[in-house]
Amino acid sequence: MPARPQRRRRRRRRRLLPLPHALRRRRSPRRLQQRRRDRRRRLLRLPQRIRTGLLSPAPTQTLQEQTPPLRQRPAGAFLLLGAYGSIRPSTQEPKMDLDTRIAQFENMCREDPDNDMAHFSLGNAYNQAMRFDDAAAAYRRCFEANPAMSKAYQLCGAALMAANRTDEAAEVLTEGYKAAAERGDRMPQTAMKELLEKLDAPIPEVKVKEAPAGAGGSFVCQRTGRPGSQLPRPPFKGPIGEWIQANISKETFDGWIAQGTKVINELRLDLSRDNDEAMYDAHMREYLGITDELYKELTGEDPPASATA
Repeated sequence: MPARPQRRRRRRRRRLLPLPHALRRRRSPRRLQQRRRDRRRRLLRLPQRIRTGLLSPAPTQTLQEQTPPLRQRPAGAFLLLGAYGSIRPSTQEPKMDLDTRIAQFENMCREDPDNDMAHFSLGNAYNQAMRFDDAAAAYRRCFEANPAMSKAYQLCGAALMAANRTDEAAEVLTEGYKAAAERGDRMPQTAMKELLEKLDAPIPEVKVKEAPAGAGGSFVCQRTGRPGSQLPRPPFKGPIGEWIQANISKETFDGWIAQGTKVINELRLDLSRDNDEAMYDAHMREYLGITDELYKELTGEDPPASATA
């Protein structure tokens, strides 16, 4: 009797349940590390793209306006944005009209009469428009609201001299010279001394402010003339950051961090805009004593904006 052929048993396929994506395809540790590095790099690049306007270009601009010649962004504004050493070239937007700036600061002063930074910026705008009497009045309101603004005394005296009001200029400069000496603001004090000498006015005798207890070391701040601690590294890349490390003490630079925050808040600056960022950077140079001549000597270029122009 022939053998019966054996029937092949059909194997029942098991139904697989859907698995998460991470379990379907296991990646090597090296590949996971590379993906993490790529993601971290994209996250770090995102704020830079937002600041340079790559994510949201203005719809009203033409193609030529959206792609003007590149320039270096002011270095100081990146400090509060947390972008140490990541300065990149960006597009430069058109400068705000001078009359528009004056109207903007006048509105700010009317809304907040005690806003010393608004009065200071209004005086700068008046000074640029050759309206020296109005500039002197704005600077006077600035140091009346904040007597610690030694620079406002200096600029007020200079504006009064330009308006041929020499007697008032001598009074303001004498008062400002004493205030700067008490605070240890060496650069405004030296500038007011030179202006008093041009007016043939006597230089007031003041006591040199002694360094606070605990302040020592061989490093001397070029702005205050007092000993302090040197910055461990430049606050940002470039010749300006290197000059700050070599000449400005940590105590003075910490003072600028607080003052810079006040500048942003009281002037309502948007650091993603080139005009506001340049204004912030100009205030930093004014505070640290970086003149336009020194800026050009260090960088070989004219400053993008001046707080006293």
